[in-house]
Amino acid sequence: MAADGRRVEILFLSHDEVASLLCVTEVVDAVQGVFLADAGGGLALGPGAPMPVSDAGWLMSMPAAVLADGVAGVKWLGYYNRPEGSPLPTTWGNVLVLSHTETGLPFAVLDCTEITNMRTAGGHAAVAARALARAGSRTLGVIGAGAQALAGIRAFDAVFDLDRIRVYSRTEETRGALVAGFAAEGSLRAQLEGVPSAEAACEGADLLLTCSTSETPVVQAAWIPEGCTVTAVSSFFDLDPAFSAEADKWVLGQAQADGAHIAHSPRFAGKVCASCVYGSLGEILAGKKPGRESDKERILFTHMGMAAHDVAVGLRVYEKAVERNLGTVLRLA
Repeated sequence: MAADGRRVEILFLSHDEVASLLCVTEVVDAVQGVFLADAGGGLALGPGAPMPVSDAGWLMSMPAAVLADGVAGVKWLGYYNRPEGSPLPTTWGNVLVLSHTETGLPFAVLDCTEITNMRTAGGHAAVAARALARAGSRTLGVIGAGAQALAGIRAFDAVFDLDRIRVYSRTEETRGALVAGFAAEGSLRAQLEGVPSAEAACEGADLLLTCSTSETPVVQAAWIPEGCTVTAVSSFFDLDPAFSAEADKWVLGQAQADGAHIAHSPRFAGKVCASCVYGSLGEILAGKKPGRESDKERILFTHMGMAAHDVAVGLRVYEKAVERNLGTVLRLA
């Protein structure tokens, strides 16, 4: 949008407009570009820490810049423990503001809810799986049946030539609704089925996506078969932390951030093997370290996400919106 120092025009994109512009393969490509930029020192990551504002919740700003694209951004979100029956969402916000790195001036404000959903299980998990999975992977196990599972299933189905996808969630109702929803769409190439246990979802899996909301391990290390690639977007909340040591390779998404929030986090102290970290995904994608070296390796990928993914995907959404003349122009003095 135009800016002359006296007048700044910002393009505002609503939830529905953003959702209409998102494409699974474009999200995967944008997220992969962020990991490669990280390997080359092309990211600027600001501190993002929760700010308690009441007894019930907190707010957080997550800043980042993708330097080669000349774009910086900050995601604003909140998390509140709502009373049962509250009409308000638990997670609120997910607003993304984009600025030019050269001038510092903002040029876009986007609803970031769908971007967050897609760039996580549908973005960095799919990128990692594509880089680390053994050739000919045909079976995907999924733990969870929420928004992340939806995004992950769509992305993995697009990235891999899968035969079957097995989904487990705590209740039969939620996994049944997910399976029924995809059946009604007819959008998947693979056969999708709900299974009654997490162990059943792991059985024979070439790929395993753990993306539940459980705060205790659902998947045990002993259930993960030979040759399986595990992408754990909830890190070790729903995955047995013993797998950090038992995996042949443990790969982080971003060394500094995931080192602090996963490998050396007080939440997992004494449970994970911090010294067992093999490297970062960016190092593997850039050819600095080998990825999979044997069909028998069990490989683990964990990543808590970073705002640079939102910024990169948000920039692509903004560019498409300009091309299609979508959005509302906001004029700031």
